[in-house]
Amino acid sequence: MLMVQILSFYACNDLSVRNVRITNSPGAHGTINGCNRAKISNLDVQSPSHSPNTDGFDISSSKNILIEDSTIRTGDDCIAINGGSSYISVSRFRAVKTGGSALTGFRLYRAGTKSPVRKRA
Repeated sequence: MLMVQILSFYACNDLSVRNVRITNSPGAHGTINGCNRAKISNLDVQSPSHSPNTDGFDISSSKNILIEDSTIRTGDDCIAINGGSSYISVSRFRAVKTGGSALTGFRLYRAGTKSPVRKRA
């Protein structure tokens, strides 16, 4: 089964995404893969809490990513930080009625990385 992503960014530098609302994606609402220096702000993601495989954002092999001032309501993980990612910051973020975890792959120093992945209040 092919999983659809509404927003997909690959190998971007200096990416800026703001003031976006995404509703009821059949798969992950957004993916960031192989990107450097991205700022995602004022994002509003919504899907029913019982909908499977509807991550808010999946981040893979990316660095220097900031997600701020955003609200994510999904049936799965709100933000999934996958392998090869570093310097990921999440600030002023709300996870509402998620069916999965608010933030997955989160550790102060992840296995296999030399740089911090952090969440700021």
